[in-house]
Amino acid sequence: MIVPQIWKVFALITDAVMITIYAALAALVVATTVSFAMNRLHQKLSNTYYWVSACVIGWLTSNIAYHLVKDVRLVEYADILAFPFIAFLPVALLRFTLRFYHKEGFTHKSIYLLLCLIPIITTVISVVPALNGLLISGYTVVQVYPLHISDYTWSVWFYVHAGYSYLLIAACCAVVVWQYKKHPREYRTPSVLLIAGIGIAYLSNLPSFNIPDEIIDTTVVGVCLSVVALYFAVVNNPAVAFLATARKALYNNMDLPVLIMNQQEYILDMNRTACEMMEALGVRPEEVHSMVLEDVASAISSVGGTVKKGFAKDGMPHIFLRLNGENVVLKPIRRELVDKRGKPLGSYVVMIDITGLRQTVDELQWKAEVDVLTGIPNRRAFEQKVAELDVPDNLPISLIVGDVNRLKQVNDELGHKQGDMLLKTVAGVLMAACPQDGIAARVGGDEFIMALPHCDGEEAQTIVSGIHIELKRVEAQFMGASIALGSVTKKQPEEDVTVLIHEADRLMYSQKRYDRRSRTAQNEDEPAF
Repeated sequence: MIVPQIWKVFALITDAVMITIYAALAALVVATTVSFAMNRLHQKLSNTYYWVSACVIGWLTSNIAYHLVKDVRLVEYADILAFPFIAFLPVALLRFTLRFYHKEGFTHKSIYLLLCLIPIITTVISVVPALNGLLISGYTVVQVYPLHISDYTWSVWFYVHAGYSYLLIAACCAVVVWQYKKHPREYRTPSVLLIAGIGIAYLSNLPSFNIPDEIIDTTVVGVCLSVVALYFAVVNNPAVAFLATARKALYNNMDLPVLIMNQQEYILDMNRTACEMMEALGVRPEEVHSMVLEDVASAISSVGGTVKKGFAKDGMPHIFLRLNGENVVLKPIRRELVDKRGKPLGSYVVMIDITGLRQTVDELQWKAEVDVLTGIPNRRAFEQKVAELDVPDNLPISLIVGDVNRLKQVNDELGHKQGDMLLKTVAGVLMAACPQDGIAARVGGDEFIMALPHCDGEEAQTIVSGIHIELKRVEAQFMGASIALGSVTKKQPEEDVTVLIHEADRLMYSQKRYDRRSRTAQNEDEPAF
């Protein structure tokens, strides 16, 4: 009577110990998985590591269920239910290994689905009781209480499944060995940990392969230790720590302001430069997270900055503002943030400082529209301005065409430097006589033109007389040089400005001929041009 009682106590303790071991292993795997997620160790490895953990936890759960149930039919079902998790684990492990070494090309969806073919068949055989015989045969529950003891033999598909699993694990080892020597010495520790974890999973399976009725599932124990080894392989990978540090440093130390927003446009985060910009705009740090992107535009406008159309998803305008005593031009660039399935998560805005580029563009534009010698608008600028002025609200519009007399003689006898000075002087007189809403331009070598909105013919003649008077004061300096001027006035909207300019040009040449005849009459033997 004593021996059966001792056996019963031993059996009860053994069953409790098994459940405790499996529960402790499950807690260990869950802990490493939670730590992996919370520390964001490796974004590309996250999904594959979670798949490995899920397979192991499912396996442990079925083992715990096997030791807890008392119904004979449920014992067999709980025992076989571990096979789907066992089947998919080597596939997840191979994918983890490939991604660990950034060999994502080998983990394409089509290849992954092909690798899952045999595990899928194993799963179907496991969950359909009528097909269980393909995995195990002669399943007999010897004892359910106080100690679970089952007896069975492996069938054909088990050897197919086991051989396939060993093949995938061998492939994992081959990848690790292949990549080991390609990395510097300080990067080899993760590879050692990785192959140690894979090796533990491989070796722990050998006892269960040869002893199907063992008391404790040594394979799942080894696999749990393998998952822990995989965790430490990632933790000890210098590349992961380095990249995480580099990303953080790049984000916080870059000179460009970066704003991160959710789909509702609320600002979730910003880097150091953006924080400094917001402080310069008078926004306190605690106020930022309650702001939407449009509020940033309002803050910029409140300090005298310019945002023409606010923030839009496309074609974001330039921002002109003054920060730390300097004029700054920013070009916001917005990009959407999506998950792997393309689902929108939010967006981020990077504000690129284009102050120097803008200055260069403005300078080039200025040079394209300004006469280099005289500094007044050129023909291109005049044509653009006239197109803007030629509207009914600006009538009457007077046009004055001028041509400098005696420029060639000044160049020949006094030199081109003095000829240039003559042109600059004429340009200065025309600009002084031109109203603020009009334009005076140099459109040729010695040709000038003026467009004067809200100016009738009488007012135009007054301006012409004033120009002659001003140039009369300096004509002695330039050998009596002067300017011939002709003016016309557009009074009706249907009148063509181009035709009127030709008319003013004709009147100007008439004035030039008159001036030449006058000089001839005074016995001035000088060329007219």
